[in-house]
Parts: sequence; structure tokens; C-alpha cells
Amino acid sequence: MPNEQDFLRKHYADSVDNAIKAAQMRLVNSPPYITTSTVIHGIAWTDLLNRMFIAVINAGGGSAVRADLAADPDGMAYAVKVLSTQHGEQWSIVLTGLNYVDVTRHRNGDVSNEVYEEVYKISKYRNGNVFITAKAVKDEPGLLGEVVHLTTGFGSTSVPSP
Repeated sequence: MPNEQDFLRKHYADSVDNAIKAAQMRLVNSPPYITTSTVIHGIAWTDLLNRMFIAVINAGGGSAVRADLAADPDGMAYAVKVLSTQHGEQWSIVLTGLNYVDVTRHRNGDVSNEVYEEVYKISKYRNGNVFITAKAVKDEPGLLGEVVHLTTGFGSTSVPSP
């Protein structure tokens, strides 16, 4: 593993309660334009990383039917290498079957005069998809660099939010 995946660690917790706390803390300490924080939970950290690494290794090593697109053996992660003129080579990874929480911050009141109340909505999802963008390690096909972006796709709502 080329690094400790600091960005991804901020989006990971060991339990749903810790995931909610982590997502709320990220929003409290974030600039106003950031309104949602996602935290994955319910999977071991090493299992999460292994899913990504195996999909990337399969894609980079050409062991898949298409050398630029591959999945891990369980079909829980898919990776494709993309080239961006702005960011260079990156991995686009889809992780499936995950549990995660989204905490969304809304501001009620007069935001322009800074007279408002921050309200947090908690949404819990199970069996969901998460999309990750990670740097590709130069001159090392199949190696995953630092995760730089994470967004959610869809999942089944596990519990209605308050």
C-alpha cells in the first residue's frame, strides 16, 4: 500500500453511531459551501481497502477481459483507469454493497445576514454504491494512490431520518 489513505479514513467509521458523529464533525469544521458528508461503516478497514486494491490490480495487470476495466473476485468493486488533462491518470472505482450515512447541513433563516440555524439531516443507507476517485501511481500499473474524492450513488434507506 503506497500510503495510509488519509482522505478515505475521514470517510470511514467502525459503526453507524461513529459514522454519524464523524460526518457531523466534518460538516461542523467545513466551509459553508460543503453541505454533505458521507461516512462508510459496517465493513472492516482492511476489507474496504482490499476490495479497491484487487479491482485496481486486476485492471492494471490486464487479468480481466478488458485490461482497463476489472472487478474484484466477489464483484463488490470495479475499477477503470481514466486520463484527465487536469489531473493525469486516475482510478475511478465503484464499491458496491456498502453501508454508509449521509449527513446534510441545511441553514434555516437569513443566511445573508448570518442569522440562521444549522439543521442536520441524517440518512442511513445499506447495500449502497460509493464512487471513489484515486490517483494512479506513475510507472506502476495496477497500484492505487491516494483517494482524492468520494461520492455516493444510491442505496436502500435503512432507517427513516428524523
